[in-house]
Amino acid sequence: MLTRNGRLVAAGLGVLAVVAAGCSSDPHLPEITFFADGDTVATGPTTYCSLDFTECRTGSTAELPVRVGSPLQVSLPTDIGDAPWRLLTTYRTPAGADEITQQYFRPGERLAVTVTPPDPSAQLTGVEVQLPSGATDADGNPIARATWSVRTDPTPVSAS
Repeated sequence: MLTRNGRLVAAGLGVLAVVAAGCSSDPHLPEITFFADGDTVATGPTTYCSLDFTECRTGSTAELPVRVGSPLQVSLPTDIGDAPWRLLTTYRTPAGADEITQQYFRPGERLAVTVTPPDPSAQLTGVEVQLPSGATDADGNPIARATWSVRTDPTPVSAS
């Protein structure tokens, strides 16, 4: 026999179950915030797949121009920072060569990072945050199940 308070709790749990079921089919996807030169852009994922890759969503790459030699700050929500994640950065050297660097972070290790060019005259061209999956490619590299990216090169992309 349920008391009046017990019935209220049971009814409340029922409402929560219905609300949770409605949200589970369309969850809010986490956003990452990028800061540079006093400007900010928050962006959702460019790719976001379920753990088993049966459902994937795609979005677009954000843009935030960063001056040559200037840093970019990246701020992650706990949804991402509490998982293992990887940071890929691309630079154009003064000689015009493109370089890629990567860093791996353990769960809970960092919720923010400052990306600084390796050379004060290098141009940061892009940053990508990845959530790796348990799968790897033929070379043994982790396959990302989710990515967030920002293009930082202020040079306009030419239409070909």
